[in-house]
Amino acid sequence: MFNFIKYTLVLTFLLCIKIYYSQTIDSLEFRKKRQIFFGSYGTTYVVSMTGLYFTWYDSYKKTKFHWFDDSKEWQQIDKIGHAFTAFQLNQNTFFSLKKLGYNEKQSIYYSAISSFLVMNTIEIFDGFSEKWGASYSDIVFNAIGTSLFSLQQYFFKKVPVKVKFSYHYTPLSNVRPNALGSKPWDKILKDYNGQTYWLNVNIHDFVPRFKPKWLNISFGYGGYNMIYAKENEQIINIGNYPSSELKYDKKHYRRLLLSLDISPHKINTKFSCLN
Repeated sequence: MFNFIKYTLVLTFLLCIKIYYSQTIDSLEFRKKRQIFFGSYGTTYVVSMTGLYFTWYDSYKKTKFHWFDDSKEWQQIDKIGHAFTAFQLNQNTFFSLKKLGYNEKQSIYYSAISSFLVMNTIEIFDGFSEKWGASYSDIVFNAIGTSLFSLQQYFFKKVPVKVKFSYHYTPLSNVRPNALGSKPWDKILKDYNGQTYWLNVNIHDFVPRFKPKWLNISFGYGGYNMIYAKENEQIINIGNYPSSELKYDKKHYRRLLLSLDISPHKINTKFSCLN
């Protein structure tokens, strides 16, 4: 398994070199911009992964690298979170590479591969943590989120279906703060009860005659009453909770939501930042 990690890190390093030295017509013009971008990208990667490690993993014991099946935990909210993060990372990397002079296909390929590898760094952290383990299902959802952006950009040259995130405070984090978060920023990351993920569809992109162009329809997914990852584990520990904190016989349940949304960049305005 050490070889798997070694090869992943080596592949990431070689990919960065490949992206940096890929030739374009104006490669010299973009050389300095690329240096700044990749320096910032690397710094952001190190800082964010360090922050994630100390927020999520530092308090748990370390062990040999191992795998763990967590596909039936937290009503799969954490899996959707992996897809959302992979989508956003891929999207932002793609547009950054385009601004640095890479062509459409280069930007799609490089952003997809690099985003997928960066997301799987989390699986390395999980794999060495006694509390968790590297997850095949996490890797699958990393691929789904990455592909959702790349395939739309490749075939349509636009992204009519996006993934969004919203969060609201819940009192459930106070019941088990060590697992669900004790600080405001901690709860956003750890309290799955307050997380909602949205599949946002721009109607005009699918039905060109539809107006207004900026109107979207969103399908939301969330869950509640999740103190422990698995419902049976929660029922066993039912006596540990204040009775006022949980309802519905202490069982997990899902939330399916439907809402309208807007695409600000499709609204005609005199402000260039929105056009």
